[in-house]
This record gives sequence, C-alpha cells and structure tokens, in this order.
Amino acid sequence: CYQGADESTFEFPCGEIYNEEQSQALYNCTGEPCPQGYYCPAGSAHPLACPAGSYREDVRGDHWKNCTACTPGFYCLEGTQDPLECPAGSYCPLNSSVPLACPAGTYSDTPGLESTNECTQCPDGYDCTGTNLTTYGDYPCQLGSFCVA
Repeated sequence: CYQGADESTFEFPCGEIYNEEQSQALYNCTGEPCPQGYYCPAGSAHPLACPAGSYREDVRGDHWKNCTACTPGFYCLEGTQDPLECPAGSYCPLNSSVPLACPAGTYSDTPGLESTNECTQCPDGYDCTGTNLTTYGDYPCQLGSFCVA
C-alpha cells in the first residue's frame, strides 16, 4: 500500500492505485488520475477512451460502463468529456456519435433536436430537396416550377 492508504487500497505492478471497496481506479499507471472522457481498468497501462456515443465528465473511471450514454440533442465523439450540442439542420437521438441530417423536405434553424420528427416541414413554394438544411428561404421554387412540400 502507498503511504496513508487504508487496508482496502493497494497498488498494482504498473503503479496504478485501485480502491477495492469503491471498485474504481484512482490513478492510471502514470500516477495521474484517469482523465475525463476515459476509463482505466485495473492494471491497464494507458487510459482507454469512452466509446463514441458516450462521455465521462468525472476522473477516475475504471470501466467502460462508467461512461454515460450521450444525451438526446447532443453527440459525443470518442473520448468526450462534455457532450456537443447537435447543430441546426440535424438531430441527435440517444447515444449519438455524430449529428444526423434533417431529411429532404425539412429544415431546422434550432440546435439540439432529439428526433427527425422535430425537423420542420418546408412550406409549399420552396425546393427543399437537400438534407441538413438550416433554412428554407434560400431555396425558392424556380420560375415555371411547382414545389410542394
């Protein structure tokens, strides 16, 4: 045990300190706390990134289960400590690793959408055939054409 440790805390060969009662890695093998966005399994030589679609705000995670599912309306890249808000023109359901584009015929000028159902239908008279649109106003129906949403 390291100096000042109680009986339930012990040191792994690589230098990691592990608390058995709390079942969590207190430090990775460099002697630093396991960083945000990562977890350090007992005996690991290096921190492992939380998988894409999840995040970890706290230090000292010891298992991928310590990573939290990315909240709807946000997306999480691998090793994320803070979820990123889903940008306008897209939506992000639970566990999103990337924003998903609002489908053709819809748009969204609002960030943080959670579902494709929250994308807004383009009004008649506009050609919203693209995806990931943040406005419909830039896509008026061409002269001589008829555009129905």
